[in-house]
Amino acid sequence: MARSARPRRWFTPERQKGCHRYSVLRLRIGAARTGRGTHAAFPIAAGARQRRVNSGPPRFARAQATTAASAGLWVHEFNHRWLDGLKSHEGVALTRNHSLGQLGFAPGHSLDEGYFATYRYIIRPAMWKRFSITTPNHTPLEPFSGKAYAWADVQDDCWFKLPELHNAELAQLTGIGSIEIDITYGGGARLLKVAGADRSRVLSTYLEPPVPVRVKKGQAPPPGPAPEPIPVQLDNYIETGKESCAVVQTAAGQWLFVSANVADLYADMLKISGKGREAVPVYGYVNEGVLPLLVFKAPAGLALPTCEEGYFRKVEPRSDK
Repeated sequence: MARSARPRRWFTPERQKGCHRYSVLRLRIGAARTGRGTHAAFPIAAGARQRRVNSGPPRFARAQATTAASAGLWVHEFNHRWLDGLKSHEGVALTRNHSLGQLGFAPGHSLDEGYFATYRYIIRPAMWKRFSITTPNHTPLEPFSGKAYAWADVQDDCWFKLPELHNAELAQLTGIGSIEIDITYGGGARLLKVAGADRSRVLSTYLEPPVPVRVKKGQAPPPGPAPEPIPVQLDNYIETGKESCAVVQTAAGQWLFVSANVADLYADMLKISGKGREAVPVYGYVNEGVLPLLVFKAPAGLALPTCEEGYFRKVEPRSDK
């Protein structure tokens, strides 16, 4: 039996304007129904959209679904499905599509600097080679052994060639049993905290700022003076929108917690500043609250600058008078 033509009244201005919104809805419904991460969500979402295009709108609407406007929407939704599903797809959760600001980049449109930085620095070269939206990868994770790694050997696949460090591993490395990563500051802020009895064992600048009070939209802030802004300096607190490194120096060494987009610089900071010829070793990465920071160990005798730029300032040669 021949398929009957749909009436022309389907092409009302409201329906034409709503084409993209409907596609987004089907994308999200298709992804939500799977519950198995990117490798399942995105193809099913694509299939839902394809069925909508083939069985519903006539030819004009099919052309509309492939316009440049919907291409941008597709890129946005693809980023959702892949970045949100990295844990089930790659085995590690490194970022989320609407949380790129945690890395110090403003989230927004599909081609902004946040996506660029994420796909250049967070998604490492070896991950691109394994890339698939249909089959999850099963790359083994590196176990913790306490050894040092050369950044040049692991940089292409650092999330799998380096161990993930939790509080117990950080305690072994730093020699302070009470050290922990505090994520209560939210967003891109992390605090390397130790118990009061162990603070004398931290040989670098240590602070423990009050946790900011979160006020919902429309609510009045609590009475009293506003808290003092947290200083931007080299210490045990990092806010990735303003800083690239936190430091905790102990008797075991000078431990740097570094954003992935500047890891190359910190690995070579001794060469850059003229303070040494060797590369700074890396021991792993922390990722509490889905904010990956690489952990480098600078020489214990390296002078601590007041700000992170001091690590890279050239050492002026001394002139004998």
